[in-house]
Amino acid sequence: MALATSSAASAKTRRSGTYSGSGGLADLLLQKSLTNPGNRTERARRLSWPRMPNNKQRAMFQSVKLTHRHFPRMRYRCPSCRETHEGFPALAYELPDAIFALSTDERQARAVMSSDLCILDDARYFIRCVLAVPVQDYDEDFEYGPWVEISAEDFGRYSVWFNLGVSPGWHAADGRIANAFPASAETTLGLACRIELPDADDQRPSVRVCDEAHPIHDEQNQGMPVKRATELVAHLKGFVLIVD
Repeated sequence: MALATSSAASAKTRRSGTYSGSGGLADLLLQKSLTNPGNRTERARRLSWPRMPNNKQRAMFQSVKLTHRHFPRMRYRCPSCRETHEGFPALAYELPDAIFALSTDERQARAVMSSDLCILDDARYFIRCVLAVPVQDYDEDFEYGPWVEISAEDFGRYSVWFNLGVSPGWHAADGRIANAFPASAETTLGLACRIELPDADDQRPSVRVCDEAHPIHDEQNQGMPVKRATELVAHLKGFVLIVD
């Protein structure tokens, strides 16, 4: 598996950068991005409460009954930056499985690769995406960072949007997941999916599984238990999950 160590934020945020490969038409599509991906900003909201007479305060608070359960907070320590982050780390992939399986020499001869776009044999086209799954009783999602194989036409249009910020002429497209997720009852490799472009131009496309019979489809709609999310984190080398 081509698993990459990644935080949830970096799994969503696409990046420009260097690329390598065999050259040709693919080089034109994978030129240095002209956009400047930004970082998501976390905004803190401050609530101000109006002052009330003491008797009204007592009446108000006496009528409140706390019924929600307390769930442990999830944090993790990233092996790359050595910092602690809120939520769950993303289970992301550096490359599509078909390219990861090649030797180093074969990759250089047959593939063109960047952080977000890949081409294999000038015939197969991949883009990096985010597949989010809700975690039951938690606000944070568990995120996979798979590659998705799409058609040559959709790839060409997406590459223009990625590099130039020009509308590709579509908001959603069909594809197939190009990585096999760990600890899945049924393989995700080749699983039909629908990708959707994000509203922000510095974010990666989102993925929705189309096959209603696949377990990932159920998890996207009903959520996964927190136990499963923690088991998936165990597949990420070097990450330490903190539960408190």
